[in-house]
Amino acid sequence: MVNTKQYLAALQQTLNEVYQLKVEDRLFVYGTIKALLDELKSENEEKFNNNAYTSEKLTEFQEHIKCLIGLEGPTGHDEQQQYVWCLKALDALKSEFCFNTKERMNNEK
Repeated sequence: MVNTKQYLAALQQTLNEVYQLKVEDRLFVYGTIKALLDELKSENEEKFNNNAYTSEKLTEFQEHIKCLIGLEGPTGHDEQQQYVWCLKALDALKSEFCFNTKERMNNEK
């Protein structure tokens, strides 16, 4: 069984790989990213009562990765900025899932 930490690590690795690809090759990776995001959304809904901040960061990551990949039209920001925003959202997700897991464990005691 894959856990949240593994999903986040895979998302980080895939993001880094996408950033290294030529723009025309990035679209092929979106299916993997979408599947990982869907798993994390399910984790948030099932285990953390759909935490609003976590949901916001998942949506934020998805919006920026779409721009980075080229699924969304030009936003006036370059790919490096989109990559940085993806990293920030991912860092927030790592912290949020870690915090929520600890909080849930404390409440179950």
